[in-house]
Amino acid sequence: MRRELKKTEYVTHYGDLEISLLEQIWENEEENMTEEDYKNDMKNYLYLVTIYNFKLNLINTKFFAYFINPEVQEWVDENIFLITKNIVEKIAFVVPTNIVAQISIEQTMEEANGLGYKKVAYFDTNEEARFWLLENN
Repeated sequence: MRRELKKTEYVTHYGDLEISLLEQIWENEEENMTEEDYKNDMKNYLYLVTIYNFKLNLINTKFFAYFINPEVQEWVDENIFLITKNIVEKIAFVVPTNIVAQISIEQTMEEANGLGYKKVAYFDTNEEARFWLLENN
């Protein structure tokens, strides 16, 4: 059963323990998120993945307007991905229409530890992403 686990100003995390699925839904269209805000929300993601041992992640960045600069991409790689890549088996991104935000998300995943994830895919809708995550599981 899907339930809300953590909500901040910019992101809501939902978990479904029965299917080991963590959904991270970003809601920061106004481009007012700070680097500290983003890092704190990524720490929440790390906490939830490690506490609940989520194998599947659906990350909806459709309304993600934050540009992840190279220094922050490296921080995510070293402080988040280094740990979560050993737990998470599949990540599905629902990507934004904002091309700059989309590129920064993809670049972050292309950092050394981001490449360590077993399966990562990008989709236009939640439905497509969820279907891909749950197939063959």
